[in-house]
Amino acid sequence: QSHIEQLLFGYRYLLFSALSLLCFSQFLREGVPRWMYLAGAFAGIALLFRLTPAFAVCAGVGMGILASTRSWRGWLREGLRFSAGLLAIVVPVVLYFGVSVGFETLWREVVVRPVLMTELQSLPVPDLYLPERFDRWHLEYAFSTLEFRLYPLLYLGYAGWLARRWYASVRDAKPFAEVLLLATVVWGGVYFMRSFGRADIAHLESAIPPVCLLIAHLAQPRAGKLPLPGWRTVARVGGIFVAWVLVHGVDLYALPQVRGEEPLAALGNEVRAIPEVRERVDTTVRAIRQLSEAGETLLDLSASPLFHVLSRRPGVGHSDVVMPGTFLEEEEEERFLERLRAAPPALVLVPRRAFDDHPRRAVWKTAPATFEWVEAHYVLRAELREFFLLARPRVDPSAKQEASGIDAGEP
Repeated sequence: QSHIEQLLFGYRYLLFSALSLLCFSQFLREGVPRWMYLAGAFAGIALLFRLTPAFAVCAGVGMGILASTRSWRGWLREGLRFSAGLLAIVVPVVLYFGVSVGFETLWREVVVRPVLMTELQSLPVPDLYLPERFDRWHLEYAFSTLEFRLYPLLYLGYAGWLARRWYASVRDAKPFAEVLLLATVVWGGVYFMRSFGRADIAHLESAIPPVCLLIAHLAQPRAGKLPLPGWRTVARVGGIFVAWVLVHGVDLYALPQVRGEEPLAALGNEVRAIPEVRERVDTTVRAIRQLSEAGETLLDLSASPLFHVLSRRPGVGHSDVVMPGTFLEEEEEERFLERLRAAPPALVLVPRRAFDDHPRRAVWKTAPATFEWVEAHYVLRAELREFFLLARPRVDPSAKQEASGIDAGEP
């Protein structure tokens, strides 16, 4: 489930940067200035979502502008058009938030915190894995570990080939013919670097779409050669497609037993899931609803904000997810504690395991003061498979209350 969520997360960020690149492609084809303005505008929209896709496409388009002409006036003209489109989108939003919350806060939340959270939640590149047996799932994981090494070589190979072509065009005083390909390689290569911050397979695969473009470019017949017979073209494309499906296990995720066949009561039985997910989600949502009233707040210390939505219990404010990087300094956590003291939540969701199964990333390490406050003012009400649910004592704060049995009925 989290794997699919991450893919959607990454693809959404790539959408607007891809549209920016598409507009740049139209500019190269038609030479009409409005396409550069639109390319910058889409880059600006991408920037409103996330820094990395916007930075990647700006780097790609910027390199494309440099390669498209040898005139510094041309560089300046197209760079200003692209920048004007970007600023037309970004400046009003920055001014709005700068006036409403302050420019210092905006910088901290948009730039400083995401960068530090990436560092605090980093994961190393997984070791290469040799399948123990010819099993599709083992094969998929083995290929995924290889991809971390394979795709950087693909980008570097393209970069070296394009550099030679660019040099040859300058030497021979000819136009550089692969401007769009160069912009695409820079865009994809810069964006792929995000896979090495938190190097799990989900982050890797969210950066794969640009790789697919390069694979398609490699598969097409080279210019100047005789066209391949129809059956050979079909065989080439079909072979690549079958190999991709095989090593990525694409078809496996369409199987009912993988997608899940058990309805989630928390979603009105309209969505199905595998038994483990259904049990975890439905049991947790049911417990939250039974132990709190509608409108009461839930403090989530498990980095599982979906439970706020499914249980219809709002968060406490300031931050609905407490995880590594939520508090950058003790003063931030103290301000959060002041909010909790002023309006104590009805329930607290506490994970059984540390974040990433890393002892130093456990909530009792990353938010020690908050965890101590919860321990001092809440008692155990329910033990779930992956969580503890705590509530305020009903009568005597010093009295221990036993974990309540949770009704197995509908949430």
